[in-house]
Amino acid sequence: MVDVKVDEEKDEKSPTLSDESDSIIEVVNERAMELRQLIITIGSILALLMPGLEYLAIIDITPYGEGDDEWITDDDWEWGSDFTCGDGSKIQASLINDGYKNCRDGSDEDPSLTNPDGNSTTPIFGCMDADALNYLEEANEDDGSCAYPIYGCTDPDALNYDEEAESEDGSCEYEEEVIKGCTDDDAENYDEEAEVDDGSCEYYEPPEGCTDPDALNYDEEAEEDDGSCQYEEEPEECLPTMYDAFWTYGEETQNITMTWDADLSCSDGSYNLTVIWTIYENETGNWTGHQDALTYETYYQDWDYQNLTLYNLTPGRYDIFSTFHTHEDKYYRGSDWYDMCVGTCEGEE
Repeated sequence: MVDVKVDEEKDEKSPTLSDESDSIIEVVNERAMELRQLIITIGSILALLMPGLEYLAIIDITPYGEGDDEWITDDDWEWGSDFTCGDGSKIQASLINDGYKNCRDGSDEDPSLTNPDGNSTTPIFGCMDADALNYLEEANEDDGSCAYPIYGCTDPDALNYDEEAESEDGSCEYEEEVIKGCTDDDAENYDEEAEVDDGSCEYYEPPEGCTDPDALNYDEEAEEDDGSCQYEEEPEECLPTMYDAFWTYGEETQNITMTWDADLSCSDGSYNLTVIWTIYENETGNWTGHQDALTYETYYQDWDYQNLTLYNLTPGRYDIFSTFHTHEDKYYRGSDWYDMCVGTCEGEE
């Protein structure tokens, strides 16, 4: 047995193996605590950064099928073709049907969309029902917006009249069957069995026109005259007019001379005019036997005085008349002189 002497002074200054082990463990524990704290800090930072990184499309942490990958919204992809999502945003065409809902609405995972060549099929949303008012022929995705006309009874006389109905569906109901038709017995299509007038009455309208056979535009088919008749213009009537007339009497010769100016009213030429002078006794009204005529050519406003002498007329009171005979074989009165004193009359100086 060997006695070992230990130097007490040396024993106090030199560390033992056990002391060294404890020191190493403490250092490792400290480093582990520091590393753990670092990991916690880094994890916290990542937890704060990951939503932003996901939004910027740097990383994808969305579980498959969740449909919340909303960070792919770049409208200006520089490679490949774009795919337009249902909400209007765009993604790269190569992401269609890649197992992830890259569009907010998941429209890129529609099985009907194929992308064999890297090209995309853009869904067109709208009403796909051809019977709807707003049917969109180009739509390939029905968005539930279809609008339909309101059907119902549109007859106000019906029991179930629907004032909101836009199209008649034949559902009108009445208290009893009503026979509709024309109820006016003056109409051509009067229906004696009709109970309710439906506004279908038709009336005969006689043809209108000129009904005068003497008119230029006589219409033999017209039944009512509309005042449109037209006639030939009647020729201007050629009338004689006595502009001036007087007589002179010679008691020695007992001759009476008639002097006058008479013209025609027609201005289209000159015509013959005959003036007939006749003398009657004033007291008895008997013809004295004195009558003579003069025919001469005259025209409108021709100042041509004419004269004619009747012979052997004894003095007395007479009625003297002139008569016109025109080229149209018509007679007109020219002048009427009643109770004319010719020569010296009884009771007159």
